[in-house]
Amino acid sequence: MDPDRAHVVVTPAITPEALILRIVGDVDADTSEAVQAGCRAAVAAMPPPTLVIVDLLAVGLLSAAAVRLFLQFTTTCSAKGLQVYLVAAPGSMPLRILTLTGLSVPIFPTVNDAFGAGHG
Repeated sequence: MDPDRAHVVVTPAITPEALILRIVGDVDADTSEAVQAGCRAAVAAMPPPTLVIVDLLAVGLLSAAAVRLFLQFTTTCSAKGLQVYLVAAPGSMPLRILTLTGLSVPIFPTVNDAFGAGHG
């Protein structure tokens, strides 16, 4: 494991409208379990909002393990009645990877855009 890439942080923020999960770092085979644990713990502690926004704006690397993570996470959330939106910067590597995989989750360029779609 490359020690420079071994660190990833999931920071939850709960608003009246949504749970925002901001992920900072590279999400790969070495870090995907930590990201998954952080996301699941935040959702388990989440009060009534039914929207989960996963902010990938500070993610540099998104591996196949990360795509599997988001697929499992969105499936788990859906089973609980939660809608998941992803946020990835236009032209970014995470957006390209997510688009290529055909992950059927709405992806927005900003957190504000995701909020707007959640209220529309």
